[in-house]
Amino acid sequence: GSMGYSIPSAVAASLAHPGRRVVTIAGDGEFLMNGQELATAAQYGATPLVIVMDNQEYGTIRTHQERHYPERISGTQLKNPDFALMAQAFGGFGVRV
Repeated sequence: GSMGYSIPSAVAASLAHPGRRVVTIAGDGEFLMNGQELATAAQYGATPLVIVMDNQEYGTIRTHQERHYPERISGTQLKNPDFALMAQAFGGFGVRV
């Protein structure tokens, strides 16, 4: 998959199949790329279940850096918003587990 794809694809799947429960799991960095698509979900009545795994970094990019350039880790740490409050701000249900 492509980074940033899970949220818009979950919204689209939910719109295409309103009777099904659509679930997606996104890393925090990936969610921050297109998480604003929760506004589209709210606007058009999509109801995807989005699970955000928050490790406060671009994990995949960091893994590649550690493997190929172990002494040069750069730009992969994140200062994240409260994702539960972000979901609520877009009109959805949000809870931290």
